[in-house]
Amino acid sequence: MKQLKTAMYAQIVYMLGMGTGLLLLPGLVLPIFGFDAPQEVWVRVLGALALLLSAYYYICVNGEYLPFFRASVYGRYAFCAVLVILGLLKMAQPGIYLLALAETALAVWAHVGLGRLRD
Repeated sequence: MKQLKTAMYAQIVYMLGMGTGLLLLPGLVLPIFGFDAPQEVWVRVLGALALLLSAYYYICVNGEYLPFFRASVYGRYAFCAVLVILGLLKMAQPGIYLLALAETALAVWAHVGLGRLRD
């Protein structure tokens, strides 16, 4: 359980960082991934949503709520697939693959932790 919780806490830290950056400093965060500084509010809305979700993650991790852990892993895999598809369709800058890679790594880490619970 310790490895799984550590992986989930790492996801929380990632979400807090991205959420805070997108909400407060999107003009600094997005160029790192090859995106232009935003002109609309939607990037900040996404940042606020990431911050809210990180609070849900925190509550579920502290409560060791395994169904949430499983759902979050598969949900993050699906999210990664969407990011890759957006990149392949040229609807996003290639920097989107960096986000997909980070999300995939965190999801795999948690997935491995889930598998160790069965051993």
